[in-house]
Amino acid sequence: MPHSTMANGTLRGFGYAGLRDSADLRNLLGDEVDVVVDVRINRFSRILAFSTGTEATVEAAGYRYRWLRGLGNAEYKTGGMRLADPAEAEMVLAELRTGRSVAVMCVCSDPTTCHRRLVIDLARKAIPGLEVGEVGQG
Repeated sequence: MPHSTMANGTLRGFGYAGLRDSADLRNLLGDEVDVVVDVRINRFSRILAFSTGTEATVEAAGYRYRWLRGLGNAEYKTGGMRLADPAEAEMVLAELRTGRSVAVMCVCSDPTTCHRRLVIDLARKAIPGLEVGEVGQG
């Protein structure tokens, strides 16, 4: 698995809405990522590969998988945006500080309206100069 040569890893965000399986995931992320962090409050999806079998899908694509429910949007039912337990971001920060590159994953295709940007903002504040971005965004 690739490892960043920088002091800190990189942080990417992506939505799996257009993906079908582990091959699609691998095509999207390539060698840019070490760990995929699932930031959904629950792991049920109409896309079977990203429902209860998400861990197997991510690992089949060649990445470590971590579900951090606390980084899910506690207000998804009301249209609001608030992380259930922002303290869980420490697990993401620890990965980044060891030089691993992390991708935060949610279903949303538009990062400007998705709560994963809150996770990215937390990391950006905690690690000044951290390289961040969205996978698949020009």
